[in-house]
Amino acid sequence: MTVTGMIHSTAAVFIIACIVLPFFAMGFGKLSAAQAAERARKLTVFLRIPNFILLVSLITGLMQSGWVFSTWLLMVIIVFLAIGAMIGIASKTLKTIQSDAQAGRDYQASIKKLQVVSILLTIFIIIMVIIKVS
Repeated sequence: MTVTGMIHSTAAVFIIACIVLPFFAMGFGKLSAAQAAERARKLTVFLRIPNFILLVSLITGLMQSGWVFSTWLLMVIIVFLAIGAMIGIASKTLKTIQSDAQAGRDYQASIKKLQVVSILLTIFIIIMVIIKVS
């Protein structure tokens, strides 16, 4: 395995770690406002890592493919963009939860949005793994 292959595989592990996000999102309803704000802050920091790693994964993946574009690579790029979008939307929603909880406003709608986005993120990650394995 080449160095770029090892970096790409390690990056994939960090991205796959986002699969636990729906479980954290489901637990927001049981928390007080202060606890919800703190959890949202921690998860926002957690999502910054896969956000950066996603870029590293794209670059090393393109290096491994030899910069040759095919239908398979097009599917990977589309799912890659979907994962990036879901990470971005989840980060923004977490920031909204944090600010609303700290200000004492209702943040239940944001929790529902986070739950849906995190489930979609998990689905896209599973699709990416299936595409990569096949």
